[in-house]
Amino acid sequence: MTAKRTSKRKTTILLDLANLRETFNYNEEKVKHLVKWILDDTSLQISLIISAMEKEDYGQISKSSHRIKGSATQIDSDKLYKLVSELEEMGIAGTMEKIPEKLEDLKECFKEISESLKKEILY
Repeated sequence: MTAKRTSKRKTTILLDLANLRETFNYNEEKVKHLVKWILDDTSLQISLIISAMEKEDYGQISKSSHRIKGSATQIDSDKLYKLVSELEEMGIAGTMEKIPEKLEDLKECFKEISESLKKEILY
């Protein structure tokens, strides 16, 4: 599955499960299981980032962002990977200034990915 996001400017690939399917020899049950775990874990990590932002816990922001990068790689989501890489760097640098804006972008991106995955894989 390749999910696309369409805007007036261009169409971008939101995610692509081709490599994940190939990794699991096209066993849809295994793919479904991993996708569910990715959705659950990413949701948890975003909650941890929100809590860490309120506490100005830069280490947790960095740690949770780094963990989401692994999930983004699994589903070949360049957009998600880029967002959490930026958040991770902000956490490492200890700069809160742009974290709230990036966090909102992350939540929006994850919402799109989650909806797409749930439609295609989980239901």
